[in-house]
Amino acid sequence: MGSGLSSTLTGATKSIARTCAVCGSSYLQSAGHACPLGGSAAKPEDGLDGAVIDDRYRIDKMLSKGGMGLVYKATHTVLDKPLAFKVMLQPQDEAARQRFLLEAKLAVQVRHRNIVDVVDFGVLSTNQPFLVMEFLVGQTLAELIEQGPMPPARMCFIAAQVACGLAEVHKKGIIHRDLKPANIFVIKQSGTDVVKVVDFGIATQTGGSQGSARLTAPGMVLGTAEYMAPEQAQGLPVDHRLDQYALGCIMWE
Repeated sequence: MGSGLSSTLTGATKSIARTCAVCGSSYLQSAGHACPLGGSAAKPEDGLDGAVIDDRYRIDKMLSKGGMGLVYKATHTVLDKPLAFKVMLQPQDEAARQRFLLEAKLAVQVRHRNIVDVVDFGVLSTNQPFLVMEFLVGQTLAELIEQGPMPPARMCFIAAQVACGLAEVHKKGIIHRDLKPANIFVIKQSGTDVVKVVDFGIATQTGGSQGSARLTAPGMVLGTAEYMAPEQAQGLPVDHRLDQYALGCIMWE
């Protein structure tokens, strides 16, 4: 595991500030709260709605829940900018925690119009890793496909943007490993489709310069079966071509 990732896992955690719904007092969740009017302090299992993280991110509402984490709509308290705040569910083993933070560590290396922008990451006082991303308003390609056949020209335009984003990712030695319609976000800007590739949760980096390869045991199979290259499905060594294979599967879907 790379030294930067190690320091994030073992360094100072980020505070969670709460406001008591009964007396209106603000308090740190880690310190607890004795409400004079009988209100109860928030617990980690209550979620983060209404919390303020590290005096910077106000959590507005939950957007989605997956097997590994929750995604909230948040607002930067100074810039008043909408953001997406993804936090890992509890409990998880150490390898899963490392993989979650690796998603952020790899994603922040890429700055490209067609790759989701990750702006911050760290660990909460509850020991849950989190990452902060640009807030996207639109639909996943999976949702668009469910609505019916797409015009070939539009699909090709979307695929070309995915390919451009992947090219930049591959230049950094990063392999996404889970490219699928659900991980391709399509937003409208001035009436034109703009594509963002999201979710680097099982990405890896060739050469192991960040220690990422060590988070995947030999023979471990990660990804989504419908879009896996044969060597990926067999747990064999892979390179950037498996992302290209997945894009081809999407085009033929």
